[in-house]
Amino acid sequence: MSEQLLHQSVSKFNILPLTSRCGVGCVFCSHRYNPPGVRAVFFGELPVDKVQELMVFLDGNKKIYIGESATLLCEGEPLLHPHFDEILVELRRQLPRTPIQLTTNAVKLAAYLDALAAARPLELVVSLNSANPRMRRELMGAHGAEAALGAVARLQKLELPWHASLVLMPHITGWQDVENSIAFACEHGATSVRLLLPGFSKLASVDWAAIEAIPRAVRERLSDWRQKFPLPLTMEPPLLNDLIPRVAGVLPNSPAAGALRPDDVVETINGQAPWSRVDAFNKLFGLEKPLLRVRRQQRTIELTLNKQARSPSGVVMDRDLDPGDMERARALAAGAGRVLLLTSTWAAPLWEQVVPAAWQVKPVPSWFFGGTIAAAGLLTASDYLAVLEECDLAGVERILLPPVSFDQSGRDLRGELVPDLGQRISFSL
Repeated sequence: MSEQLLHQSVSKFNILPLTSRCGVGCVFCSHRYNPPGVRAVFFGELPVDKVQELMVFLDGNKKIYIGESATLLCEGEPLLHPHFDEILVELRRQLPRTPIQLTTNAVKLAAYLDALAAARPLELVVSLNSANPRMRRELMGAHGAEAALGAVARLQKLELPWHASLVLMPHITGWQDVENSIAFACEHGATSVRLLLPGFSKLASVDWAAIEAIPRAVRERLSDWRQKFPLPLTMEPPLLNDLIPRVAGVLPNSPAAGALRPDDVVETINGQAPWSRVDAFNKLFGLEKPLLRVRRQQRTIELTLNKQARSPSGVVMDRDLDPGDMERARALAAGAGRVLLLTSTWAAPLWEQVVPAAWQVKPVPSWFFGGTIAAAGLLTASDYLAVLEECDLAGVERILLPPVSFDQSGRDLRGELVPDLGQRISFSL
């Protein structure tokens, strides 16, 4: 299986796997709380010749990702690979100008700063979590936190773009530490900060009341932080209940810098109302000098973004729905009148706003993982079946399920299939 997953990771997602080793012990790591039966594939450390073999399947016209995971493969810390510098040189030899995005916990970052700078265009996603060495060790286990933070602080001088991510554990660190860590990222030239809600399965031994209070507490602080810090701040998952194309942030030194602000609502682009945040983001990327009508608090303003076609606008928006998702859903419904669309509890409020009146949207809780897990990618066949058993399927012509819950063979994270229910099920969204 791992061989197939390795090739799928590279050819489908443009992710170059290097190692499953991590090197830290984060208190919020999901792997330690997985229920029995989860198909998580740890592939160890790939030999250099195997990595070089996989490079051939990368798409040089798209960004290359290192240290991310989009399959059952468990990606670790890429800088732990003993031949990382050699691999980076070879990657640049084969694809000299393709952008690279590398995710790292920064523990080994100091040793590779020069190599990374030589491999530009390259950007880093740094699992910062805390800018306080003591708190960082509380969250991530024993490691050289001072050296890691010192290496991160040097990124700006080396002109290496980087994004910070903070897994929010305020019951351990306190909210002031979160704000201080955002300030550290801002001071040292981070392009953006992602505030990640912790995801724990029902097997985790945590203070559930404290964990469940985090999303609301973030929302209460987010608007003030966005006004205080001049870089985009996003909460992930965003827990949206509307499709309003509201600006989450603006990248510095971009076409949108100085023109748009956090919480602006993009009402029209070249005279047309965007369907969603994703639609607005894509239109802004694709168009040359788009004319925007923007609602800012009680005012409406018009402005033009001075940008080329198919280039970043600098606008950051939370991800909601793509109009293409609705088009695919309609295509798979194949003209059926009564359609049952199953989706995650996070996405259900968004789908309810766009499906035809005769369709029914049903949120699917994560019974298998439980806890705070709610992403569609972690829903299992048993979760879907539990909801289907409670539904009145009389007259339902088509059942649509998110394909992200299943692999190419239609199997979930446990290797199980959803019953075909008389061939009415489509993996669609």
